[in-house]
Amino acid sequence: MERAIAPLEEYVKTYAAFEEENSLDPDKYVAALDENPEQPITPQQLKADIMEQRKKEEELLKKIPDAINVSMFMINCKDIRNFYATKYQQIVEKEKKLIAQKAKDRTNNLTATFRMMEDKINKPPKTIEELTDTKNYINDCGAEIEKRKKEIDECMDTYKILEEFEFELSTTDSNAKWELFGAPQRLSGIMESQSLALDKLKEQMIKEMELEQEEFLEHINNLELTVNGFDSNKVLAKYEDVAKAVDNIDQKMQECQEMAKTFNSREYLVGIKTTDYSQLTKLQKDFLPFSNLWKTARTWYNSHNKWMNNAWEELDANELENTFEQC
Repeated sequence: MERAIAPLEEYVKTYAAFEEENSLDPDKYVAALDENPEQPITPQQLKADIMEQRKKEEELLKKIPDAINVSMFMINCKDIRNFYATKYQQIVEKEKKLIAQKAKDRTNNLTATFRMMEDKINKPPKTIEELTDTKNYINDCGAEIEKRKKEIDECMDTYKILEEFEFELSTTDSNAKWELFGAPQRLSGIMESQSLALDKLKEQMIKEMELEQEEFLEHINNLELTVNGFDSNKVLAKYEDVAKAVDNIDQKMQECQEMAKTFNSREYLVGIKTTDYSQLTKLQKDFLPFSNLWKTARTWYNSHNKWMNNAWEELDANELENTFEQC
């Protein structure tokens, strides 16, 4: 009996050659493949590893038969054979799912990029500046789409790998795949239609701007009448009221200058001749002596009142000196 058992013991020792299979953990193995976020494993590398795992499984199945005669014993090896083979099969399935997840993530990111571009193109412009920005963005989108097409092709290659392994996508993932595939063409159509809509809106905005400019010119003319009649203020005792009027006119002139710059900028953006607002510059120059006179008078009288009525220790020598120099 001992002589019959001895070959059996020798056969058991042959399983030491399968130490790799004994220690193999499919979950840990696949997790380790993609644990470096700076250098994630590529779908092509996963494909190559899947082929390697299948090769190992085939070799294993050749090495371990379903059953074997050892001495007087018939040994059923099916369970251990299947146990080892299943580990390789699990790795393959997990790697296929990892490829699918990478395809899904890439698809979602690219689709989000196209949707963001679409939203930016479709956003209704409220000003000529916004309209110009949108038109410029549309003009630049062509190069961006070509760049994204290459990324889409890479993503589609990942889906082809899944097809080779007969991996079945969910309905949601399949729809997302084809949405991404058609995204460049869809966005190109949106760009074309939006460009036409923006051209019409541009003409409308030009007409609205021309009406605003007519009102603006009338405002400048009224301001000119005010400035031309300002020399009627001759009573120095009313310096406070007149100085407030000066502040108001100065502020209006500054606002007019800013508005003139805005109109000229918009005229340039839409490609029409810029309006000459030199009348406004001359108006500011003509009003400057009145502005300086009445602001100086206010500064002097207000300071003089403090000098005469405040306590001596409250006086600021530097302020007093500066006021004398300015006035």
